Formats: sequence, structure tokens, C-alpha cells
Amino acid sequence: MTYSVRALKLALCGSLVAACSSSFALLYQGVEDPYWTLELDVLYVQRKGIDNVILVADSSQSGATLLNTTMVLNHFRWEPGVKGALTYTLSAERALECNFSWIHQWHSYIKVYGGGGGSTLSFPFSNSAYTTDYSAARSASATYTSRIWNGELNYWRYFTPAQVDYFSAAGVLGVRGMYIGEHFDLTFNTPPDASDYWTITRNRLCGIQAGGMLQCNPTSRWTWEITGKAGILANCAWGRYRLGDVNDAVVLRSWHGFDWKATYLLDGLFNLMYRFHTYASIHIGYQLIGFWGLALAPEQLSTGTMPTSGNQLNDRGNLYLHAAMLGFNFNF
Repeated sequence: MTYSVRALKLALCGSLVAACSSSFALLYQGVEDPYWTLELDVLYVQRKGIDNVILVADSSQSGATLLNTTMVLNHFRWEPGVKGALTYTLSAERALECNFSWIHQWHSYIKVYGGGGGSTLSFPFSNSAYTTDYSAARSASATYTSRIWNGELNYWRYFTPAQVDYFSAAGVLGVRGMYIGEHFDLTFNTPPDASDYWTITRNRLCGIQAGGMLQCNPTSRWTWEITGKAGILANCAWGRYRLGDVNDAVVLRSWHGFDWKATYLLDGLFNLMYRFHTYASIHIGYQLIGFWGLALAPEQLSTGTMPTSGNQLNDRGNLYLHAAMLGFNFNF
């Protein structure tokens, strides 16, 4: 009888060990040996952040603001995008990651009319007699487009093996390159004339970033992780504007130039992952990115009336991105 009880206990222990080994087999797969991970994501991204610049005032409403840059920006929708990442895991402690993301451009268009259909609209130049078409217009419209792409090359150092221990932590150091281009067009209509005040900006960014990641693996299938990065990027900011008048036939001001500035960023990401196979998983996530020190097109508009007004790039703009994502990971 003693031997039977002992054998039963050994059998139960063996079954428990086998079950634990089976449940964590997915986690240990490929940890020690080098392997590749391909990540493919679909994104939906919203863009926020701009200085509130007055664009159109209405004299029929005691100079009330009829249109400003915040109103134009609020017409930006959640735009789709894609992200691809390729990671080479050298060992349980080290990995190299390369990723690229592209977002469909944001587009906004708003048109406003003078009170009672009259010629009561104006742009707030410091001298109302400076222009013809911008001081007593019947209607005005604003068009704003913005586009972004992002690329990163990162080195990950895991202090505990990822997707193995209940908690895992890692540090990251990498380089980042970005492009942020914008076009803003403000049109005033004084029938039969129509004139445009437009600006274009381009931010070409490249620099370094560092951060960390905290991961939790409550089961062999589920993982959640929080990643944070901070970076400083060199920004080759370029801008151009043109102010036309008298049916756009007269050029009151025109300028283009560039400047080198520092741009700062903070990037936070939350991911929830489910492994449905040894070599494949699905995840959802939310990302928030902030930029400080950009040249944004609407912020280049100047109310000055001197010949050199606006001949300096305003690169103190801020920009914030909200991104929701759904993706797949494949190990091979």
C-alpha cells in the first residue's frame, strides 16, 4: 500500500511538471536561439496640437472671430496608416528592431460667409488698409493638409527574458527619423476677385532616443506591456509663404528659408498581446506621441504689414498624435 501511495504521488507530480512545461513551452520557444519576428499593424491616428491663430473676423458681429486655426484642426479625422517592424532576437538578453510607419494625410476644409451675405470678413492685419481682398471679403475658406512618416532602428537590452518571467523589463536605445510636411491655404473672396495667403512647411527630423519597457506575462498566452521613449532630434525645418492680392495678381510678400532647430519628443505605448500559436500572436495597442519644436504651416501666418513681416520661420509649434492599432506578430 505504501508503494502504491508513493507511486500515485510521483505520478501526480509528474503530471504537474508536464502540464507546467507544456503551458510555458510557448514562452521558451526560441528564447535561447536567434530568431526573427515580423510585426504588421493597421493604425488609426488622430492629430492634435496647434496655436490658436485668428484667421477670419466678421465686422458685422463687432469683429468676432469667425474662423481660427483650432477650428480648422478640429476637422481632422482619424486617418488610417500602416506599420511594419522586423526584430532580430540575438539571445534572451539582446534584440535589434527596425520599424517604419506611414499615415494617410490629414485634410481639412472650411468655408465661412459674411453676415447677411455682405462683404464683412477680414484677416486681422495690423493695418486694415494694407490689402484689398482681405479687408472686406464676402467669403473666406481655409484648407489644411498634414502628412507624417516615421522610421526607427532600436537596440533592446532585456534585464529578464521577454515573454518568459512573470515580469520582464528592458531598456532601449536607438535612432529615429521622421518627416512632417504641411500646407495651409487661406483664400478670401471679394467678387469677382479671390486672393490666397498660403504657407508650406517641412520638418526633416533625425536623432537619438532612449527609454524602457515593463512587461507582464500572467499566463503563457497573455502579455501586456508598457513602453516609454524620450528623444531629441535635429530638425532641418523649411518654410515658404506667399501673400497675393488684387485677384492674386499682386504679390505683397513672398519668402522661403530654412533653419536648424532641436525638436523633443515623448512616446508612450500600451500593448495587449494574445499568443494563439507558438509562432504567431495578435495584439491591440494605444500610442501617444508628443513633439515640441516644429514648424507648422498655419503658425507661419503673420499679421504684420512690413515688407519683412513673416520672414522668419516659426518653429516653436507642438504636435500630438493619438494612435489605436491592431496587429499580428510572426516568429520564424
